[in-house]
Amino acid sequence: MVNRSYHSLTTTFNVLFNGEEAFDVGASILSQVHDDNFFEVLEVEPIVVNGERMDQTTIVPGFARAEEKAVKAIQKHSMNINGVQHNNKIDEAYLLLGKARYFDRRFFPAMEAFNYLLENYADQSTYVEGRIWREKTNIRLKNNELAIKNLRSLARAITPKSRFHSPANATLCQAFINTEQLDSACYYIRNAAQSAKNNDKRGRYYFLTGQLYEKLQKPDSALWAYEQVVGLNRKTPRPYWINAQIKRLQIRSKRDSIDPIESYEKLAKNYENFVYDHWINRAIGIHYFEQQKDSLGKHYLNLSLRSAHIDLPTKKANYRDLANFNFEGGRYVDAGAYLDSLLVSLADGTAIKRKTQRERDNLNGVIKYEEIVRVTDSLLYITSMDKEAQLTFFEEHIRKKETRALDKVTADEKPSFPFFGRSNKANVFYFYNPMLVVRGQQQFLSTWGDRPNTDNWAIASAIRLIPEQTNGDGTEEQEEPEAFFVEKPENYVNTLPKTLSEIDSIKKLNHNAYLQLGMIYKESFKNNELAKARLDHLLTLEPSAELAAPAYYHRYKIYESEKSPKAKAYFNIIVNEYPDSPYGLLLSSENINSSLFKTPDTVYENLLKTFQNADFDLFFEQAQAYSVLLNGTPIQPKFDLLMAHYNG
Repeated sequence: MVNRSYHSLTTTFNVLFNGEEAFDVGASILSQVHDDNFFEVLEVEPIVVNGERMDQTTIVPGFARAEEKAVKAIQKHSMNINGVQHNNKIDEAYLLLGKARYFDRRFFPAMEAFNYLLENYADQSTYVEGRIWREKTNIRLKNNELAIKNLRSLARAITPKSRFHSPANATLCQAFINTEQLDSACYYIRNAAQSAKNNDKRGRYYFLTGQLYEKLQKPDSALWAYEQVVGLNRKTPRPYWINAQIKRLQIRSKRDSIDPIESYEKLAKNYENFVYDHWINRAIGIHYFEQQKDSLGKHYLNLSLRSAHIDLPTKKANYRDLANFNFEGGRYVDAGAYLDSLLVSLADGTAIKRKTQRERDNLNGVIKYEEIVRVTDSLLYITSMDKEAQLTFFEEHIRKKETRALDKVTADEKPSFPFFGRSNKANVFYFYNPMLVVRGQQQFLSTWGDRPNTDNWAIASAIRLIPEQTNGDGTEEQEEPEAFFVEKPENYVNTLPKTLSEIDSIKKLNHNAYLQLGMIYKESFKNNELAKARLDHLLTLEPSAELAAPAYYHRYKIYESEKSPKAKAYFNIIVNEYPDSPYGLLLSSENINSSLFKTPDTVYENLLKTFQNADFDLFFEQAQAYSVLLNGTPIQPKFDLLMAHYNG
């Protein structure tokens, strides 16, 4: 009897106590560092922090120590005699062991601990809690149907006053969410919210209830759930409260046709909500997008991105929305920039990152050629000026560069609270006056150029590096003096292309970029308006026949797809003015059925059939014409191989 009391007291007040404390510390850290994604259905119980993977153990401290203490309690204080456990605290140790392993995301060992507990001990309170935790583990192992089968009867049998009523119902809700049975999930999470003893859990469960009602297209019920969260006020964590307010305003603005902007601004002015400005600004931006006020929507999403308190889910949602907005508007370069930012925010190895990367890779061509167009258009515009106009242009360029730098200094120096500011008139020392520093930097660049921060910088161009090796005859290799670009209009003018051959090569590059953009917009993005704009501009530049023929051909195909009478005019231009081009042959040949080349796949299949039928004369004629349709497509390697077989 004394031995039993000793082991029970030691387990409770030493080992087990320290283990439970360590577990509470880990759970507290997890709740603080985890960023909920309020734009998707919340998890009932999150166990992963940002940057972690579900298939790896957690980085949150506390759970490993809790497991260590639970194991120590079992090993040193177990009194299992003839299959009967005489230390009634060991079942709590097994429960702690399973919970610690569960949060460490080692679900099979956690299941082993819970099964051992349920098979060997019968303390009613611990047994019920153990059953709930076992089904949580089954859900993590994707055994959702089994969890529903094992837990449904228990959840119905537990009275709402029991402390196990809320976790049992919440666990069932997660299983139903995973199996996409949202009506059942909504029923159980509502029960869990109503019987929750902890206001943090109650706020989370009511918010999740509102999200599920929204999914079920029941806005009135969703509004009721969000108002329950708002009614908790400071009793529940502020993120739930502020997002419930936003959701409530969104539902009312759609249902009652009210303008929520004033209410959003009121939320933003509350000092308690300053750290949640990213959520408020995003909500305002989404509202403006829904009202077709795209410029305002973009402005507020960018404000949200610039918030010092922005969380990772909001950042990803903003980048995704801005990428979609620019893509749909045909601004593919801007869309690519936002996708680049989004990729940095996504975890490596995830399906969503691979999908986003493929989406970004599809924009490589358009971004490349748009940049070539931007640079070559500028060069051709400047080289078309006389020298005086060029000097004036670069003088204005240098002046604007200095103005932008000064404006940035002014914006950075502007105080957040002007009424606390003091006059800077007495502050005239050079290095303490940012305006003078900027002017000094510009003057230095215009006099000396961009020189390195080294000793003897004024004669840096004469410095030679000491060579590590010499030539075979003992002489040192000579290095060219390093040149420094001095920001003066004359130096900019001197860097411009001068010869006719240089300008012609830039023109060819420019014309080819316009053609490639027209083809990409037409074939890859199905954006006929942008394709027509690029091709029409190319044709006004009087390109060579090699570029004009495909430009006219693609204009013809666009008008043909739109069933426009203009298609006939472009058809005649190609056939009459470029009869020997592949495009002229393609449209004029009687042996070519135009209905067969709607896609590169069908073109290749028909060529292959012609080749297999041994009609080599027809094959050669079709191959010459069809080659223009297959170049640059994924089918081109197959076509090249087929031509190699033909050539023997």
